Amino acid sequence: MKISSKGILETLSSSYGISEWVSFTPFTAMVQAVLVQQSSWNTVVSVMGESGSVLTPAGIQEMGEDELRARIRRCGLEKGKAAAIMALAAWYPAHSHPSEESSLSLKKQLLSIKGIGEETADFILLYAYSRPRFIIDAYTRRFSGRLGIPFCSDDELRAYYTCGIAEDSVLYGSYHLLLLEHGIRRCGRKPLCSGCPFSASCAFDRSSDAERIGMHEGDNLP
Repeated sequence: MKISSKGILETLSSSYGISEWVSFTPFTAMVQAVLVQQSSWNTVVSVMGESGSVLTPAGIQEMGEDELRARIRRCGLEKGKAAAIMALAAWYPAHSHPSEESSLSLKKQLLSIKGIGEETADFILLYAYSRPRFIIDAYTRRFSGRLGIPFCSDDELRAYYTCGIAEDSVLYGSYHLLLLEHGIRRCGRKPLCSGCPFSASCAFDRSSDAERIGMHEGDNLP
Protein backbone atom coordinates (compact mmCIF):
# COMPACT_ATOMS: atom_id res chain seq x y z
CA MET A 1 0.00 0.00 0.00
CA LYS A 2 1.49 3.35 -1.10
CA ILE A 3 1.95 5.88 1.67
CA SER A 4 2.32 9.64 1.32
CA SER A 5 4.98 11.78 2.94
CA LYS A 6 2.32 13.26 5.20
CA GLY A 7 1.28 9.73 6.15
CA ILE A 8 4.88 8.81 7.00
CA LEU A 9 5.22 11.92 9.16
CA GLU A 10 1.98 11.20 11.01
CA THR A 11 2.99 7.58 11.63
CA LEU A 12 6.43 8.60 12.90
CA SER A 13 4.97 11.28 15.15
CA SER A 14 2.42 8.91 16.68
CA SER A 15 5.11 6.26 17.20
CA TYR A 16 7.95 8.39 18.60
CA GLY A 17 6.39 11.69 19.64
CA ILE A 18 7.53 15.14 18.60
CA SER A 19 11.28 15.42 18.04
CA GLU A 20 12.97 18.35 19.74
CA TRP A 21 15.85 19.96 17.92
CA VAL A 22 15.84 23.51 19.23
CA SER A 23 18.74 22.67 21.58
CA PHE A 24 21.15 22.70 18.62
CA THR A 25 23.39 25.75 18.71
CA PRO A 26 24.45 26.82 15.21
CA PHE A 27 28.10 25.85 15.48
CA THR A 28 27.29 22.61 17.31
CA ALA A 29 25.10 21.68 14.35
CA MET A 30 28.01 22.36 12.02
CA VAL A 31 30.34 20.10 13.97
CA GLN A 32 27.73 17.34 14.12
CA ALA A 33 27.12 17.65 10.38
CA VAL A 34 30.78 16.88 9.73
CA LEU A 35 31.17 14.16 12.37
CA VAL A 36 28.18 12.13 11.16
CA GLN A 37 29.75 11.61 7.73
CA GLN A 38 30.32 7.85 7.32
CA SER A 39 29.55 7.41 11.00
CA SER A 40 26.53 6.67 13.18
CA TRP A 41 24.48 9.30 14.97
CA ASN A 42 24.91 7.49 18.29
CA THR A 43 28.69 7.80 17.99
CA VAL A 44 28.38 11.50 17.22
CA VAL A 45 26.14 12.03 20.26
CA SER A 46 28.68 10.22 22.44
CA VAL A 47 31.62 12.26 21.17
CA MET A 48 29.70 15.52 21.56
CA GLY A 49 28.75 14.52 25.08
CA GLU A 50 32.43 14.17 25.96
CA SER A 51 33.86 17.16 24.10
CA GLY A 52 30.97 19.33 22.94
CA SER A 53 31.61 22.06 25.51
CA VAL A 54 35.04 22.82 24.03
CA LEU A 55 34.08 22.36 20.38
CA THR A 56 33.41 26.05 19.84
CA PRO A 57 35.10 28.23 17.20
CA ALA A 58 37.44 29.72 19.81
CA GLY A 59 38.02 26.42 21.59
CA ILE A 60 38.84 24.59 18.37
CA GLN A 61 41.30 27.19 17.14
CA GLU A 62 42.98 27.21 20.56
CA MET A 63 43.32 23.42 20.87
CA GLY A 64 44.73 22.89 17.40
CA GLU A 65 44.15 20.18 14.83
CA ASP A 66 46.05 17.35 16.56
CA GLU A 67 43.97 17.54 19.73
CA LEU A 68 40.79 17.89 17.68
CA ARG A 69 41.64 14.72 15.76
CA ALA A 70 42.09 12.85 19.02
CA ARG A 71 38.76 14.06 20.38
CA ILE A 72 36.77 13.03 17.29
CA ARG A 73 38.69 9.86 16.37
CA ARG A 74 35.80 7.50 17.22
CA CYS A 75 33.74 9.09 14.44
CA GLY A 76 36.31 7.96 11.88
CA LEU A 77 38.07 9.86 9.08
CA GLU A 78 39.42 12.15 11.75
CA LYS A 79 42.09 13.81 9.60
CA GLY A 80 39.68 15.11 6.99
CA LYS A 81 36.92 15.87 9.49
CA ALA A 82 39.27 17.82 11.76
CA ALA A 83 40.43 19.91 8.80
CA ALA A 84 36.82 20.65 7.81
CA ILE A 85 35.84 21.59 11.37
CA MET A 86 38.89 23.84 11.70
CA ALA A 87 37.88 25.57 8.46
CA LEU A 88 34.31 26.00 9.72
CA ALA A 89 35.61 27.44 13.00
CA ALA A 90 37.47 30.08 11.02
CA TRP A 91 34.56 30.74 8.63
CA TYR A 92 31.65 30.86 11.09
CA PRO A 93 32.34 34.05 13.11
CA ALA A 94 31.80 36.19 10.01
CA HIS A 95 28.58 34.33 9.24
CA SER A 96 27.00 33.92 12.66
CA HIS A 97 24.10 36.27 11.82
CA PRO A 98 23.53 35.76 8.09
CA SER A 99 20.04 37.30 7.89
CA GLU A 100 20.94 39.11 4.69
CA GLU A 101 22.63 36.13 3.05
CA SER A 102 20.58 33.86 0.83
CA SER A 103 20.52 30.11 1.33
CA LEU A 104 22.10 29.74 -2.11
CA SER A 105 24.97 32.03 -1.14
CA LEU A 106 25.54 30.26 2.18
CA LYS A 107 25.49 26.84 0.54
CA LYS A 108 27.94 27.94 -2.15
CA GLN A 109 30.36 29.13 0.52
CA LEU A 110 29.94 25.96 2.57
CA LEU A 111 30.57 23.76 -0.47
CA SER A 112 33.82 25.63 -1.09
CA ILE A 113 35.17 24.23 2.19
CA LYS A 114 37.00 20.94 1.68
CA GLY A 115 35.10 18.13 3.37
CA ILE A 116 31.68 19.81 3.10
CA GLY A 117 29.44 18.10 0.56
CA GLU A 118 25.79 18.52 -0.41
CA GLU A 119 24.32 16.55 2.49
CA THR A 120 26.54 18.23 5.08
CA ALA A 121 25.76 21.67 3.69
CA ASP A 122 22.01 20.92 3.81
CA PHE A 123 22.34 19.79 7.44
CA ILE A 124 24.07 23.06 8.29
CA LEU A 125 21.51 25.17 6.42
CA LEU A 126 18.64 23.52 8.26
CA TYR A 127 19.96 23.15 11.80
CA ALA A 128 22.45 26.01 12.03
CA TYR A 129 20.60 28.62 9.99
CA SER A 130 16.96 27.44 10.15
CA ARG A 131 16.65 27.42 6.38
CA PRO A 132 13.92 25.07 5.06
CA ARG A 133 16.13 22.49 3.34
CA PHE A 134 14.96 18.87 3.71
CA ILE A 135 17.91 16.58 4.50
CA ILE A 136 18.33 13.34 2.60
CA ASP A 137 20.80 11.12 4.45
CA ALA A 138 21.74 7.46 4.52
CA TYR A 139 19.08 6.60 7.08
CA THR A 140 16.37 8.19 4.91
CA ARG A 141 17.63 6.48 1.74
CA ARG A 142 17.63 3.09 3.43
CA PHE A 143 14.14 3.53 4.89
CA SER A 144 12.79 4.84 1.59
CA GLY A 145 14.25 1.96 -0.40
CA ARG A 146 12.73 -0.58 1.96
CA LEU A 147 9.39 1.20 1.91
CA GLY A 148 9.37 0.93 -1.88
CA ILE A 149 9.54 4.65 -2.64
CA PRO A 150 10.94 4.98 -6.18
CA PHE A 151 13.87 7.38 -6.51
CA CYS A 152 16.96 7.77 -8.65
CA SER A 153 18.47 10.78 -6.89
CA ASP A 154 18.38 12.70 -3.64
CA ASP A 155 16.46 15.49 -5.39
CA GLU A 156 13.70 13.04 -6.36
CA LEU A 157 13.53 11.74 -2.81
CA ARG A 158 13.47 15.28 -1.42
CA ALA A 159 10.58 16.15 -3.75
CA TYR A 160 8.66 13.14 -2.41
CA TYR A 161 9.17 14.01 1.26
CA THR A 162 8.35 17.71 0.85
CA CYS A 163 5.22 17.10 -1.21
CA GLY A 164 2.04 17.91 0.72
CA ILE A 165 3.72 19.39 3.80
CA ALA A 166 4.55 22.99 4.72
CA GLU A 167 7.92 24.42 3.68
CA ASP A 168 9.06 25.10 7.23
CA SER A 169 12.47 24.62 8.83
CA VAL A 170 11.07 23.45 12.18
CA LEU A 171 8.86 20.88 10.48
CA TYR A 172 11.70 19.70 8.23
CA GLY A 173 14.02 19.39 11.21
CA SER A 174 11.50 17.45 13.27
CA TYR A 175 10.70 15.18 10.31
CA HIS A 176 14.38 14.45 9.70
CA LEU A 177 14.99 13.60 13.36
CA LEU A 178 11.95 11.30 13.37
CA LEU A 179 13.34 9.47 10.34
CA LEU A 180 16.67 9.26 12.15
CA GLU A 181 14.97 7.89 15.27
CA HIS A 182 13.18 5.23 13.24
CA GLY A 183 16.40 4.32 11.45
CA ILE A 184 18.23 3.85 14.74
CA ARG A 185 15.46 2.02 16.60
CA ARG A 186 13.98 -0.16 13.87
CA CYS A 187 15.23 0.29 10.31
CA GLY A 188 18.90 -0.43 10.87
CA ARG A 189 21.24 -2.70 8.96
CA LYS A 190 19.35 -5.58 10.56
CA PRO A 191 15.78 -4.27 10.59
CA LEU A 192 13.41 -5.02 13.47
CA CYS A 193 10.32 -5.61 11.33
CA SER A 194 8.10 -7.22 13.97
CA GLY A 195 5.78 -4.55 15.31
CA CYS A 196 7.10 -1.88 12.93
CA PRO A 197 4.54 0.91 12.46
CA PHE A 198 5.14 0.70 8.69
CA SER A 199 4.69 -3.06 8.34
CA ALA A 200 1.46 -2.64 6.35
CA SER A 201 3.15 -0.37 3.81
CA CYS A 202 6.70 -1.70 3.71
CA ALA A 203 7.84 -3.42 0.53
CA PHE A 204 11.02 -4.80 2.10
CA ASP A 205 11.55 -8.51 1.52
CA ARG A 206 12.56 -9.75 4.97
CA SER A 207 14.18 -12.86 3.53
CA SER A 208 16.42 -10.89 1.17
CA ASP A 209 19.81 -9.35 1.66
CA ALA A 210 19.17 -6.08 3.51
CA GLU A 211 22.14 -4.45 1.83
CA ARG A 212 20.75 -4.77 -1.69
CA ILE A 213 18.46 -1.80 -1.04
CA GLY A 214 19.78 1.73 -0.42
CA MET A 215 23.20 1.44 -1.99
CA HIS A 216 24.22 4.91 -0.76
CA GLU A 217 24.27 3.80 2.90
CA GLY A 218 27.29 4.56 5.03
CA ASP A 219 29.00 1.31 5.98
CA ASN A 220 29.22 2.31 9.62
CA LEU A 221 25.54 3.04 10.17
CA PRO A 222 23.82 0.87 12.78
